[in-house]
Amino acid sequence: MGNWKLFGVLLLVLGPAACGDDSSSSNGADDGAADDSAGDGDGDVADSGDGDGDSGDGDGDVADSGNGDGDGDGDGDSGDAAMWCSPPDGTEAVLMAYLESWNERDPDKRLCFLQQAFTGSTTYIDPTANTTGPDELDEVIAGFFTMFPDGELPLTSELELRDSDGRFSWEVISGGASVIAGMDYIELDDNGRLRSIRGYWGEPMDAVEGALAAYVSAWNGTAEPPMDALAEAVTEDVRFTDDAQDLSGPAALAEHIEALQSVTTLFSVTVTGAQSYGTHARIVLELEDDSGVTEYRDYLLLDDDGLITRAGRFEGPISPL
Repeated sequence: MGNWKLFGVLLLVLGPAACGDDSSSSNGADDGAADDSAGDGDGDVADSGDGDGDSGDGDGDVADSGNGDGDGDGDGDSGDAAMWCSPPDGTEAVLMAYLESWNERDPDKRLCFLQQAFTGSTTYIDPTANTTGPDELDEVIAGFFTMFPDGELPLTSELELRDSDGRFSWEVISGGASVIAGMDYIELDDNGRLRSIRGYWGEPMDAVEGALAAYVSAWNGTAEPPMDALAEAVTEDVRFTDDAQDLSGPAALAEHIEALQSVTTLFSVTVTGAQSYGTHARIVLELEDDSGVTEYRDYLLLDDDGLITRAGRFEGPISPL
């Protein structure tokens, strides 16, 4: 997801199918006129709202879930917006509103979905986009539909949620084929709305370097004390979360690492994959101790100097649907 500049080369591969007509936004005026034989434009189900049959224009027809309230105005902006964009109830509903925005071509509806899921300061970053607030991301999604008029973005995994963060995977479909697969790591605010979203594309197959290498070294604890390695890896206000911990500051994180190392005679960390975009990164780790080997995935937010300011750890890969 993003401004899709990197997908230009993909269009050469996909050919005309990637730029095909969007049937859901075709005019359909003839159908509307046929349905509204009385020409009253009264917005009932039979005549699809305003009788013009336009799809995706918020005119109250059945296809675009507009107002359809029989008031004859066909403008889709009356009080029945709650039919398609009501305030979400719970974290999963917040996420579904966000995901719906990536599959909604009507600009008014899409922005409403984003406003329900976001705050004015919610950040979204991926390999090609860095936005704040619903309006900026709405522009990115509009660009997505320009690039892929028939594009769809379905979930490909369960929603794995904790109190303050979560993750899920998705896939971009265009022309009946998969364009790219990826995943999002999300952070939630105290009200259950999205605080930040970090998108990752493809698979993490790079080596670690710089602050990421120092971060891994801190977990290994073989060459230097964790605190010394963390000084080169994280910011003073770094936050680390996993299934059991919510730690702030390098000292608390170093203490946690030392506690893990002290209860086992065998403790080592091996990197099996990594990916860094400058603004955010992820690392796949295999942690070995007396009980065996466990795979973890750390999702990292980086500051302007490349230091880690946020780390969210999940065990294993995302569970597919």
